Amino acid sequence: FSTSVYKGSDQNWDAVQDPIGKMFFANLNGVISYDGRFWKTIRLPNSASVFSLDKDVRDKIYVGADNEFGYLRQANSGHMEYVSLSESLSPKDKEFTSTWATHCINSDVFFCSNEKLFWYDHKKLTVFSPEGSAFHTFFKIGKHLFIREFDKGFKVFNKGRLEFVSGSELFADKKVYAVLPVE
Repeated sequence: FSTSVYKGSDQNWDAVQDPIGKMFFANLNGVISYDGRFWKTIRLPNSASVFSLDKDVRDKIYVGADNEFGYLRQANSGHMEYVSLSESLSPKDKEFTSTWATHCINSDVFFCSNEKLFWYDHKKLTVFSPEGSAFHTFFKIGKHLFIREFDKGFKVFNKGRLEFVSGSELFADKKVYAVLPVE
């Protein structure tokens, strides 16, 4: 589809599908939805560009954007609307740029930026900062979140903590853009 059809940017970064087949796209103009007939744009605060989407086991769609993250819900009007989770952060925790990855694992939701990792357990947000200069990339492998950190290597989220993966210091200075599960 061309941008003149869906009335958005030519950059779509991620996509998810809901249980009834509606598609949602992470677009620089917001979250764009398509039900097979109509295109709609769900705008975010400050017209934030959207980079990542994921859905949890209950099919709730979570959104990662520029200095913003939250989820979608159906409003009383029947339209989808965006609800910010990041607006509840303290001023110092709001110091992050793009939420490049959003990962739902079991009942946990992770919003991933280079400056911070946000863990949402449906009750509260917990913030993790890198030990080194910045987080780099984030991977959902099975039921685990792996994080590559510049100057360190890999860490894995385990029981509310980021734990160093022994032997991963090999990747401290090597950029990693894909990790695949071994079966």
